[in-house]
Amino acid sequence: MHEISAAHRTLPLGSWVQVTHLENGRSIRVRVNDRGPFIEGRIIDLSYAAARALGMVRQGVAWVSVWPLQVPGSRLVTGPKAYTLQVGSFLTEQNAVTLKTRLDAVTSEAYISKINVDGQTYYRVRVGNFDSREAAKGVALEVATYGYTVILIDE
Repeated sequence: MHEISAAHRTLPLGSWVQVTHLENGRSIRVRVNDRGPFIEGRIIDLSYAAARALGMVRQGVAWVSVWPLQVPGSRLVTGPKAYTLQVGSFLTEQNAVTLKTRLDAVTSEAYISKINVDGQTYYRVRVGNFDSREAAKGVALEVATYGYTVILIDE
């Protein structure tokens, strides 16, 4: 609560993002270290310290922009394939398995990728390996029509 951090539903844990309060122009760099928010229409949950730095503690909810700055790298993709889609990233393997099971009804290309970043293990739910951005975008749009938030990863 008193450290500058954030929760996001789909960005990989350990990612760094820049959050800008659109009403006052204040901006801060925060690390995603939790899942959430789980309220319709909200894209990021900030710690008290981050909200205070942005000048939004009193109002509680504000319009912000979120810009990814650094996403933990992957050791998964090898060879000529350079794009994949990420639908979720979790500290708990069971949460990743649950999401993958739901995605199996949408696509046969879902899988779980395990990565260790700064001593922390993350379980990422990903879809496909694509050799072009266009092919990845096509599948991303298809998966998104089922209500999933999809991040295109360029590796």
